[in-house]
Amino acid sequence: MKIRIPFKKERLWIVRDPGQGNALFQSRLFTKHFRNGELIEERDLGTGVITNAGVALWAADWNNATATIKLATWHDSGTGITAPTISDTVMQTPTGNARITGSQSNLTNVYKTIATLSYGSSFAITEWGLFTAITSGTMFDHRTFSAINCVAGDTVQFTFACTIVSGG
Repeated sequence: MKIRIPFKKERLWIVRDPGQGNALFQSRLFTKHFRNGELIEERDLGTGVITNAGVALWAADWNNATATIKLATWHDSGTGITAPTISDTVMQTPTGNARITGSQSNLTNVYKTIATLSYGSSFAITEWGLFTAITSGTMFDHRTFSAINCVAGDTVQFTFACTIVSGG
């Protein structure tokens, strides 16, 4: 990015360098909250925090004999409220429920993994993570958000979508 500062005015100009590419990917998280099998709320939780460990995993896959990025399909949820950072490697406060592996798809340059998590008691779900294993593993993405108030028997469907952009 080139920065030009004019001499006569007190303005800062930021100009996109023609040789500089666009963002290469963007992730989004969507939720659907069900009670007694009935949809009670849908949310688009926007973009999130793909972690340092997730980016390293992705970059290493180019020369890895066995692809590992495809393992990032294990969804977990919790009640942590601190904003996620790129250095996160674990959930803040997991619910203690088992992680659920999501179904995967790749259509029109959008990778998706979708999992439905069930709750046996009441939780204010405010945190979500995507991992490469049912226990431990690499945390690929981490989010916090305003509470999804669940009672026993509720389910929340989490859809993680990562769009890969050409021309970058």
